[in-house]
Formats: sequence, C-alpha cells, structure tokens
Amino acid sequence: YLNLYNVMFLLYEYLKDFERAKETLKKSINLGEKLEKYNIVSNAFSNYSHICIVEGDYDKALKMGQLGLDAALKHTPKSEILEFRVKLNICYSLIRLGKLDKAKKMLDEMKTEPFLESFPREKAQCLTLEGHLLTEEEDFERAFQCYTRAKKIAESYEDLYLLKEIQEYR
Repeated sequence: YLNLYNVMFLLYEYLKDFERAKETLKKSINLGEKLEKYNIVSNAFSNYSHICIVEGDYDKALKMGQLGLDAALKHTPKSEILEFRVKLNICYSLIRLGKLDKAKKMLDEMKTEPFLESFPREKAQCLTLEGHLLTEEEDFERAFQCYTRAKKIAESYEDLYLLKEIQEYR
C-alpha cells in the first residue's frame, strides 16, 4: 500500500489534483507511522509541504516540513539527505513568511553539508534558495549569480523541471 500511495501521489501531483494528492499523503503518513517507516513518513510530509508551497500556504508548509524533519530524525539508520530534503521546504517557507534571519541561519548550515557534492539536484535547490533569500534582501546581483550557478548544475544532469523553475527566477 505504501508503494501504491506513492504512485498515486505522483499521479495526482502531475494532474495538479492537490486535494487528492494531500489525501493520499495522509494515508501514506498514517500507514508509515504504524509500520515505523519513518523515511516514508518524512518523505510524505515533505511532499505535503511542497504541495502547500505550490498553493501558497507557507504557514502550513512550514508545519508539514517540521513534522517531516521530526520523522526524518526518527529514521534509522540516520539519513542526512532525508533530513536535508525536508529542510529545503522548511527554508523556502521561512523565506516566504519573511523570517529571513531564521532562513539565512538554516541555509548557511545546509550549504556546509559535505554530502551535498554528491547530490547535484539538492545543491542546485540550495543555490536557488540562496537566490530567493538574496532577492528578498534586494541583493539582485548576487541572487542572479546564485540562480546562474544553480542553472548550470541543473543543465549538467538535464533536470528540465528544475531548470525551467530556475530560469523563471532568473
């Protein structure tokens, strides 16, 4: 059922049927918690947070992200990338909520993660977040530089979805 819920979520997200996507994620979270599959629970909360971001509900996105981080911290063995992926949504929500000091502190910590070199998508997303933060601070030149670096990374492994998103920000 967990695999089924994941496939259903991807289908609903693709179709932009966010209500069904969220319902499917709730089922995945409930079952994942019963089975103590905290990586699944964390990923579901992260996806829920992402849907809330798309809908512009940054308070709820932040809450879902924090629940996802809590679940990621319960997962054994420890998975830094699982935690990192949830933090991306948390940081984005903080930026959109105007909590720039908290977002900057979190982003500064995230950028120092040594494993980031092995995960180009997450590295590009981190640079995109830095661009968002700098845009909010009205440092447009440095924001553009971050977006450009993120664009080059996304181009290197042909992530067209992320590349489109980065280009819009640029």
